[in-house]
Amino acid sequence: MMRITNSMMTQGVIRNINANMNRLNEAQEETSTGVKIQEASDDPVAATKTLQERSVIAKIEQYQSNATDATSWMEVTEDTLESLTDAVQQVRDLTSQASSDILDDTELAAISAEVSELKNTILELLNTQYAGRYIFGGYATDEAPYTETSASYTDATTGQTTTFSTISFKEGYLSLGGVVSSSVDSDALLALYNANSGNIYA
Repeated sequence: MMRITNSMMTQGVIRNINANMNRLNEAQEETSTGVKIQEASDDPVAATKTLQERSVIAKIEQYQSNATDATSWMEVTEDTLESLTDAVQQVRDLTSQASSDILDDTELAAISAEVSELKNTILELLNTQYAGRYIFGGYATDEAPYTETSASYTDATTGQTTTFSTISFKEGYLSLGGVVSSSVDSDALLALYNANSGNIYA
């Protein structure tokens, strides 16, 4: 029969005290940090599950952020399209008024100025940005897609040069828009259109 000495009993008590102290330290650290697992070696299985859950949570948060961003993008786009519709309708109404034979030159000039102002408004709307990105920029959202340029046509017969205001989309002609004087020959407009037809977007 093994004899238990006082020394053995003392060592056993000390081991138990040390073990309890370690458990107490771990409990205090968990309480102070709010983290149950300090190192992966503390509980490898729980640590693995925790990492997996954190990854899932991070993905969900990213999905939520993307959804919020997409919703805001669509709201800005919808508001801009409504504003564009209103501006185009105003241009249509003004051009309809200008076709009347009862308007004098002063009234026609006022309509012309208003249409020019609306054209500038439309250009600004076409270059609307959301979060630093152009909403109508296609894949390249970091640069303004629509720019106003000028094109000119010189009549070979008369030598008269006519300048037209144009709006281009990424360096290709979108339209031959702008206010054109009624004195411009229709053949000159057609010639300008044909000269740039290769660059016109449908």
